[in-house]
Amino acid sequence: MLALEVVLNGDRIAVAGADDLNVLTGMVTAVGKLGRTASGTKSQPRGYDIRLSVGGLTGRQGGIPNEHVRWEEMKKLTVGDEVLIRVLRARVADPPNHLIAAEPKHSERNERQEFKWVKSRYLKLRRKYERTRANPRSKER
Repeated sequence: MLALEVVLNGDRIAVAGADDLNVLTGMVTAVGKLGRTASGTKSQPRGYDIRLSVGGLTGRQGGIPNEHVRWEEMKKLTVGDEVLIRVLRARVADPPNHLIAAEPKHSERNERQEFKWVKSRYLKLRRKYERTRANPRSKER
């Protein structure tokens, strides 16, 4: 299997991988005022936040439900931290720390709420997009 060996400041975080993965990621994300002329963000108007995440998504056969998997989720980093991500082939990998259903079951109540919202949008926009006798100038889009 393909795997990612993730090392932070010389300490191994994980060998991330699994035989049933379709997606495997290792990333560093920085958000906020990253440069002198940057405007910043709503959550970081003056400073910045740097995080490390390692995860993936299963691609299971035979109707087995898929999951988002995480070995490291949003670990805080600071300037000077060294992150090494090595791509390798491995026979074994560390088990993920977190599993989250990729396709949560929708309840009938959620389905009903979604239907009501879609119906209200349709009723609000139909005059704009449908051709009617009362609105012959409308164009189909």
